Amino acid sequence: MAWALGLLFTDGHLRPAVGHTAIRLHFTQKTPELLEKLKALMQSDTTVYSSPRRVYNGKVAGAVYHFAISNARLGNRMLELGLTPRKSLTMRFPPVPPEYV
Repeated sequence: MAWALGLLFTDGHLRPAVGHTAIRLHFTQKTPELLEKLKALMQSDTTVYSSPRRVYNGKVAGAVYHFAISNARLGNRMLELGLTPRKSLTMRFPPVPPEYV
């Protein structure tokens, strides 16, 4: 689960689930295989979606794959560990035993 937490901190984000008290965890990657491994680890049956290729500053970017999980308990635990919405501005390093850092 440390790997999943690292993936969420680097390539994911939190967002309140519209119309619910749960927090939605969003995972995004350039390869769907990584997300499929994550889904299996988390025992999730959510769907992996793809976004089409886009052009940024004149360069073509490949497709992006993503999925989301809405779970109040998991979302609250992520907040406790330091992951917040708009994480690039507010994220704290999670409490990790020194031997695992």
